[in-house]
Amino acid sequence: MLAYDSACESGGEVEVKLRARGFARILAFDADGNLLGERRSSNMVTDAGRTQIMKLISAGQGGTAISHGGVGTGSGATATNTTALVSETGTRKAVSYGLTGGTADYTWSYATSEVNASLQEVGLFNSSSSGTLFARAPHSAINKDNTMTLAYTYELQLQTAP
Repeated sequence: MLAYDSACESGGEVEVKLRARGFARILAFDADGNLLGERRSSNMVTDAGRTQIMKLISAGQGGTAISHGGVGTGSGATATNTTALVSETGTRKAVSYGLTGGTADYTWSYATSEVNASLQEVGLFNSSSSGTLFARAPHSAINKDNTMTLAYTYELQLQTAP
């Protein structure tokens, strides 16, 4: 159902607020595929990420879609003006994605030989190197070693804000 607002008819403006939010889900497995544990962490969509979203939904404004996930060993909260992971580690991975309604899921994984470190942050980017950090989620440490694999699912949602 669409709401009618007489302000539109009279040339007034109608304000619609959208909020971008999401979370990261990280599954750790042993080399045989047995689940070792799970982390789930809320994220912050950065100022630069919101700008890219607006460019992507505005005709003729350019913008580059999310294409890669990255991890790091840095800790601490994310500010809206954050432009990079605190301490990015390893190689960014190309993401697979799915879209359901206003929710996009981005997934990727790391093999036993990749990113063996104490990981504490994850982010979404629009490039395999440099590029825009759309969102970052700090999490409690995962001490990844060569006996573990990691599977990441990063969910982003656009919701109407009150």
